[in-house]
Amino acid sequence: MGRRALAHSPSIGHDATVSRRDVAASEDLARAHEPDAVRSRLRRPLRPSLLADAVLGAVDGTVTTFAVVAGALGARLGTGVVVVLGLANLFADGLGLAVVAALGVIVFGVLGRYGCSRPPTRRRAFRQRD
Repeated sequence: MGRRALAHSPSIGHDATVSRRDVAASEDLARAHEPDAVRSRLRRPLRPSLLADAVLGAVDGTVTTFAVVAGALGARLGTGVVVVLGLANLFADGLGLAVVAALGVIVFGVLGRYGCSRPPTRRRAFRQRD
């Protein structure tokens, strides 16, 4: 799709100007979504990511702890009770996410031993039993 075609597309409008960088980015995006490119990405082995786990855990811990503390304050509980509830929630949330992350690492290890990059689908699992 050339520069002129993009500049006159109904979603952008007739007066919009499109830079070469925008056209190149659009073409890169289109190439990344071609069937061969998608197949290639799906065949890559999955790797656990400690950074992703840490970020998701921090966001989850912040939101749930805020909810617990806000609920305790709304119930007009004492300051000591609010602090204890908040700390207990942080501990429980961290423990729960650590267990999930550890189980994920174990599953990735088991799948790697069997040469799988992704968990088998239900259909593939039944086929393997026969």
